[in-house]
Amino acid sequence: MPWPRCHGESFFFITTMSLENTDVVLRVRHEDLRPSKTNPRKDYPAAELQELADNITYMAERALQTGSQELGVQTPLFVRPADSAGRHEIISGERRWRATELALRAANGELRERLEWLPVMVRDWSTDAVMEFQLIENLRRADLTPMEEAEGYRALQARGLSVPEIAARVGTNTSDIYRAMKWVKLPPLAREAFAKGVIGKEVASMLARIPGERERRKAALEVVAYGHGVSGELEELEAAAQRREPQPMTKLQVAEHLRDFYMAQLDGVGFDLADAELLPAELDEAGERVRGGACVGCPHRVQDNPLFADLVVSGAGARGSKIGNVCTRPECRQSKLAVQFTRDAAEAETQGLKVMPQSEAQKVFTPEGVIRYGSDYVDIEAKPSLDLIGHANTAKIQTWGKMLQGAEVPVVVAQAPDGTTRRLVQRDVAVTAVQVMAAEKGKECPLVAKSSTAADAAARKEQERKLAEEKAREKLAFSYALGALAQAGGGMGLEGWQMLARMILLRSNMDALRALCAGLGLEPQTPQEGDNVSSSHYAAAVIERYVDTGTVDTLPTLVVAAVCAGDAWLLLKSKPLEEAMRHYSVSLLEAKQRAKDELSGKAQKKAAKKAKRELQDDGMQSGKTLSGADVTVDGELVVPVVDVDDGQEEAPAVKPKKGRAKKR
Repeated sequence: MPWPRCHGESFFFITTMSLENTDVVLRVRHEDLRPSKTNPRKDYPAAELQELADNITYMAERALQTGSQELGVQTPLFVRPADSAGRHEIISGERRWRATELALRAANGELRERLEWLPVMVRDWSTDAVMEFQLIENLRRADLTPMEEAEGYRALQARGLSVPEIAARVGTNTSDIYRAMKWVKLPPLAREAFAKGVIGKEVASMLARIPGERERRKAALEVVAYGHGVSGELEELEAAAQRREPQPMTKLQVAEHLRDFYMAQLDGVGFDLADAELLPAELDEAGERVRGGACVGCPHRVQDNPLFADLVVSGAGARGSKIGNVCTRPECRQSKLAVQFTRDAAEAETQGLKVMPQSEAQKVFTPEGVIRYGSDYVDIEAKPSLDLIGHANTAKIQTWGKMLQGAEVPVVVAQAPDGTTRRLVQRDVAVTAVQVMAAEKGKECPLVAKSSTAADAAARKEQERKLAEEKAREKLAFSYALGALAQAGGGMGLEGWQMLARMILLRSNMDALRALCAGLGLEPQTPQEGDNVSSSHYAAAVIERYVDTGTVDTLPTLVVAAVCAGDAWLLLKSKPLEEAMRHYSVSLLEAKQRAKDELSGKAQKKAAKKAKRELQDDGMQSGKTLSGADVTVDGELVVPVVDVDDGQEEAPAVKPKKGRAKKR
């Protein structure tokens, strides 16, 4: 029999027990409900809807069989009061309404009549209240896609809710909300890759942090389509991307790539971060800052933008420091450095100081901004090189500027390739000034003296010996650290070996990389017009050919070759290696102690062997002969020494090996 209507309306009471004491659950026909235009959920997978429709049909059939008054849909929908056409707008429950529509298509008779009715609760809410409720309910879904989540948070924020208020209502934490809100800025290519699972939440967050739509599109192309080590102009990348297979980067590669090409460190830049007049602020049409203005409080500085809240955390950097004094607009930083150098150069000229021409500065500095080895100049903000201090413990050595304090030396102002202003002094002049000042004060000179006296030569030789020993310990410790990393957690895996290989190659010197490329038969990557070939071009060639396409079987060999080719052991004190070892729970202290113990044991064995040879020589001079059974000790052939006069056996001596003549 058909379901009755109440007073000609399309719903009637079925119970007074509901979510709130004043609420009433009503029954409304399917045709008298309509979806809400403000519902943020737009995607309803067909397979999931069909599964729900089958379940609704089953519940309705069971109710008919048992004589129950239950409907196919058990949970009430929230609806607004009926409009002039007698239809109710669905506030919450559109998925159940759509599934019921599928169930009705396959039903007939009494089952169809039962399925036509759905339980509802009427809510007389304003449009604003409805929209807020829908957004919050949608964010609580288990199958919410990342982009739906991001757009939901943004919509709530646009309605005046703060992030803490959203977190309290949805039941999540603020850092997750800040991270998700950045995803709405992803370009279409990144959104598609995100939806397909090609990139994860971490990579999506990294891409979304990049300021500027054009820069985000360019970075997305590089990350999703090209792979590690590739960068270029947007139009060129878009045109070439159509002719190649995508090669998405790994999470570690993305972090490296964005750090190298899209972010810049603000520590030690040489200009006042609070100076708003150095480069006046420029705003876009929406009133948002594009570049310029003070770095302090700038939305493009990590620590001043809440969207980067997940990066500014204790323990993220060395010794638990905070990561945040980083600019996400490298071109703005470079513009400020250029203006600052103009100021510095003008001030230097008024003081009578020389300003180094750019052509000469290119010969002094490497493209990375480091003074070339063997250069005639030293940076007064840097510390002396190892060959001048005679040991590797630079922690106890002052900078050139502090050692030269009070000395009258000609200073040259130069601009390094990284844009920073440097103050240089000729190397020989600086060394002589430090030596003279130490002699005048009656103190020991911190630099290795270049004297020809026997005493100074001996002292210098002893210092060089100690430096060689320290280098040997560092090299051996580095080898142990590599071995420990290789074994950590059952092996670093392909991604770990790629990270380690890139880290070593990108920090190796020019000569080492040139030799490595020659051995591998590689040419350096072609530099941009106007640039010279640098170490980074050789490193990029090896990375593209062997690292990005390497395997866990081939990469260890490449790492060993890179270490042997240059001074990669110097990475022992580098932050990237420390981070890698911390990531894989490898103890650097244990590696150093093991190296120290091994070298100490080798020194003791060497001293013992020397004593044995001296003892042998003494035995030969005193008329003793060798006889008795041969004995091997520590790999050397040893026999007892017998005195020809009294026949008493003495301490064993080392028997000379054939082919080695003893000079007396």
